[in-house]
Amino acid sequence: MWRFTIIRLTAIILLPMMTLSCAKRGTIVVGAKAFTEGYLLGHMAVLALRDAGFDVEEQFGLATAAMRSALETGQVDLYYEYTGTAYTVYAKGTDKSVMTDSARVYNAVRTFDSSRHGLIWLTPIPFDDTYALMMKHDRADREGIHTISDLAGAITRGSNLRIAVDGEFYERPDGLKALVRHYGFPEKNIVKLDAGLIYRALTEGSIDVGMGYSTDGQIQAFNLSQLRDDRAFFPAYNPAAVVRKDLLLEQPRVRAVLERLNAYITPAVIRTLNAEVSMEHRDPRKVAERWLRAQGHAPRTSYCAPPGLEGRKDYP
Repeated sequence: MWRFTIIRLTAIILLPMMTLSCAKRGTIVVGAKAFTEGYLLGHMAVLALRDAGFDVEEQFGLATAAMRSALETGQVDLYYEYTGTAYTVYAKGTDKSVMTDSARVYNAVRTFDSSRHGLIWLTPIPFDDTYALMMKHDRADREGIHTISDLAGAITRGSNLRIAVDGEFYERPDGLKALVRHYGFPEKNIVKLDAGLIYRALTEGSIDVGMGYSTDGQIQAFNLSQLRDDRAFFPAYNPAAVVRKDLLLEQPRVRAVLERLNAYITPAVIRTLNAEVSMEHRDPRKVAERWLRAQGHAPRTSYCAPPGLEGRKDYP
């Protein structure tokens, strides 16, 4: 009898403490950019953080500029951004020797965002998801086009090759307009398409050259030829979680939870996961969850650590 009374009294005492602990911790809002890989990385972050005991909400599906604005204004607490994007679009960097060097461009954006915006770049994931221009393999062989210089030469000589890009790449400072200036060919026969439609248009022959990403699963699945960037136009695009400094000050464990994922996300892994979503039409959340379970995580809904255990390293 006394044992049950003590347990009930303890529960009454501890419940308000646990509620206060949850309220103090608050909710982490994770963002994700609106493309397959962005969704996958976002879901990985959400699930890993929930597995570690954090209360997490999602703000997925924004374009690059909108997502960045949401981070700067505190509408989201973190999302995965790419080093080359941040250097050219936000820091307005133009130094080719910096942007094409993974370590230097990372250090440049890390310094810029920390000093100007109170944003912290965590350790980048070790793969480079650069932009890519692609052609059907047999067409590329027939035309003798294997590099972007080859493409530029063909267009300059009068070829009417149709090039498809999405609206964001058309406008970006590291996008189409800068690319044609860098390689010295006229901007003509440009078709704007949603990124998700470009591969189908390319394989069906309604376009001749398509923009994509080097980690896309469709490149190998459709036997496409990725044109080599032989004049080093594209920056290094290593993804990293960019986190508001105030969140890391309040919840420093967030860094360790997210950086723990990095070693497992290799180029081969991300290509496979991208293909599962884009080629097999699987839900990116379920793909991310299955992958996390394979790495030893057990994604679950959020909870709060009992009082006295929240800061312990041996407690999630």
